[in-house]
Amino acid sequence: MDLISTYIQNIINFYFYIYISPHFLLYKTTSKRENSE
Repeated sequence: MDLISTYIQNIINFYFYIYISPHFLLYKTTSKRENSE
């Protein structure tokens, strides 16, 4: 049971990272561009 919940948690973390990361990077680069102009 503990192994399964750990496995599920890892999958959730992985997908969360994959989904959030591009949006976060996009947000950072967008704000940088606005600041430089």
